[in-house]
Amino acid sequence: MSTDETLFSGENEDAIRKAMYIMLAWILVVVAAGIALVVFRDAFSGVFTLLGLF
Repeated sequence: MSTDETLFSGENEDAIRKAMYIMLAWILVVVAAGIALVVFRDAFSGVFTLLGLF
């Protein structure tokens, strides 16, 4: 199998690298938001109570 037939050949490698960086960034944002919700749950519940959302 030549390298021209693989998924990681030529210009596809740059596109895949960019997509991987974007996915990694989203994963980090979601994990950070989840940790923030757990750590600051009392503060967030107070804010939601003051705003009358729950």
